Formats: sequence, C-alpha cells, structure tokens
Amino acid sequence: MPFRREVAARAPVWIVFAEDMKAGCLSMVWALLVDDDAPTRDALRLALEDVGYVVLEAADGGQALDLLRRSRRRLVALVALVDLLMPATPGTDLLRLVAQEQGLARRRRFIAMTAQ
Repeated sequence: MPFRREVAARAPVWIVFAEDMKAGCLSMVWALLVDDDAPTRDALRLALEDVGYVVLEAADGGQALDLLRRSRRRLVALVALVDLLMPATPGTDLLRLVAQEQGLARRRRFIAMTAQ
C-alpha cells in the first residue's frame, strides 16, 4: 500500500518512519496494539486501520514479545502502543525485555499508554 500525503498528514506518528520512507524500504506501516482490554484494542485498531496501518494485536506483554521476535526480519518498521498496566505481563516488563534483547527494538517505536 503506497503512502499518500493526505493520509500521512492525519497520522503525525508516521514522521518517525521518515528515514525508512526516504530509503524506499518501507511498503506498509505496521502497528502492534498491546492491551488486555479487548474493547480498547478494537477501538484503537479501527482508528489505526482508518489511516492506513496494518494492525497486529496482543492481549499481554508475553504475546507481544513473541510477535516481535517472530516478526523481527519481516516487519521493517513498526509502532507499538503498549498498555503499561496489564495483569499477565505488564507493558513495563515488555519494554524492559525489548530493550535488553539485541536488535529487537531496531526500527520500532514504542508508545506507552494506560487508562489508570
């Protein structure tokens, strides 16, 4: 899916991928939603898909870490919206593990969020 200027204007978070777009190595922008609350994931997924993101979902940090590891080479760029307060594996633990694992955070941006 090619980028359209009018879509990018509605999604300023795409600016973090400008270097990838200039290099011509980004064909789709992927988003990973990490939240234990399904209605929250649904609302965010719809909003992100509306502006052109391809969305992956995880119900906790453990699932998200597995997705990030399995997609390390396939997803050139990804933005992850991570709930900090989840019962199974909190977002704080996920972010710590991602930072410790060589290359896992490369070309990925993480946005921490919480409803609390």
